[in-house]
Order: sequence, then structure tokens, then C-alpha cells
Amino acid sequence: GQYVDLNKFVSQEFLAERLKGVSGAIASRTLGFVGGFVGFVVEVFFVIFAILVPLTLLTFAVVGELTDFAQMLQPNPDGTGGAARC
Repeated sequence: GQYVDLNKFVSQEFLAERLKGVSGAIASRTLGFVGGFVGFVVEVFFVIFAILVPLTLLTFAVVGELTDFAQMLQPNPDGTGGAARC
């Protein structure tokens, strides 16, 4: 029959080489996961930023216009101006 040399598989060099390969694969996957997670967080931040900034600017613009409109409707201290009376 055939014989297999088991000393080759239990030698320190063989085990060290195998562990290096396994640890490299684990490290690579871990870094890939962490990098993907960081990328996801950055993307979420930019999406929220891209949504909130225009909405905030729009809100300030609308409030400014409404304030101007409300001031236009107020009568002057001398009784002139204000809303048109029908």
C-alpha cells in the first residue's frame, strides 16, 4: 500500500506556514469588513447632509419670505400701510 509521511504535516514549519495563510485570510476579511462599514457610515453621513442642507436653506428662505410678508401686512405707526381694506 501507500504510506503518507505524517511528520511533514506536524512539523513546526508546515504549521507556521498554514497559520500564516489562515491569519492572512482572516485579517484580509476583517479589514474588508471594517473598510466596508466605514464606507457605509461615510455614505450615510453624506446622504443625510445632502438632504438636510437644502431643506434647512429652504426653510430659512420660506421663513424669511413669510416674515417679510407679515411685516408688509402690519400697519405703520402713523396708521398708513398694512393690509388692503376692502
